[in-house]
Amino acid sequence: MKCWSIAQPGSYQGLQLSEVPVPTPGKDEVLIKVACCALIPLDVLMRQGRVPWLADKWPMVPGLEFGGTIVGVGSGVDTAWVGRKVVSVSTLGGCAEYAVAPVHRLDPLHEALGWAVGVAWRTPTLTAWYALTEAARLRRGQTLLIHSAAGAVGIMATQIAKAQGAKVIGLAGSGAKLAYASSFGADALFDYSMESWTGEVARYTGGAGVNVILDGNGGSRAAKNYALIAPSGCIINIGATAGFPPADVSIPLLIAKSFSVGGFNLNAMDESILAGEEAVLAASLASGRLRFPLAETVAFSQVADLHRRFEERSLAGRCVIKVADTL
Repeated sequence: MKCWSIAQPGSYQGLQLSEVPVPTPGKDEVLIKVACCALIPLDVLMRQGRVPWLADKWPMVPGLEFGGTIVGVGSGVDTAWVGRKVVSVSTLGGCAEYAVAPVHRLDPLHEALGWAVGVAWRTPTLTAWYALTEAARLRRGQTLLIHSAAGAVGIMATQIAKAQGAKVIGLAGSGAKLAYASSFGADALFDYSMESWTGEVARYTGGAGVNVILDGNGGSRAAKNYALIAPSGCIINIGATAGFPPADVSIPLLIAKSFSVGGFNLNAMDESILAGEEAVLAASLASGRLRFPLAETVAFSQVADLHRRFEERSLAGRCVIKVADTL
């Protein structure tokens, strides 16, 4: 089978497409003929060696979120699983024509969404939903500031916040990304590559600040969140794709401005809690009440180039890799 892998942590240039044997499922695992695989930020961070607790064995096959049809099972797995269309989350190996995954990491494909959206929608949508409704407790009438508003989480957060009656300010780093994000309903969008963005946000709020900030970038710009947050506001960090975590915040500043800083990680949530909301959100996507930002579906041969474009921060929405010719 064809498979993308990288021998050791490093540049996208180390990704190689090669022929390898089809893997054999072990105990409580299944063998999946992969239809498609989403590119998510963690795929890039793992390839760079920045999350060793997720990718601790090399060579490594990227692809944490993929879907396909089960064609074989290991010991302890009922053969009735064969033929089911499934999505695997948080298991490496999706950038290959075949992959193995443990049964407990599988979800049925929401067939009304199709393969590409069906594989890609879950993590960004549930992250946006729970970060806003549970971690931040966003309320009607509040103002939300979203970093990476042209990314998949940012776009889903924009739609969810607007549906709840909040005002949304989005930040993106280029004209193309701002244009992409603009069709998803943000009230205002600003280019955070310009030094003036903090002043523009402050003027837009009339100096009152924003009630909630959702930040998946981290990096040097994140310290500016502390000046923009309103009293009793909340900053929720969901990642650090800009390269490193945000600057520490002092307890005296938290007290003086009366705001809080927290984080959210979907993988820490109990799956039994997620199940009910997942069905509702999937139905909203299928009906068109929510729109998923599937920006590109690229050929299997383009995986290394897709990683390059992610590193250059030129991608918007979510990109999906077409593995099977029949997709």
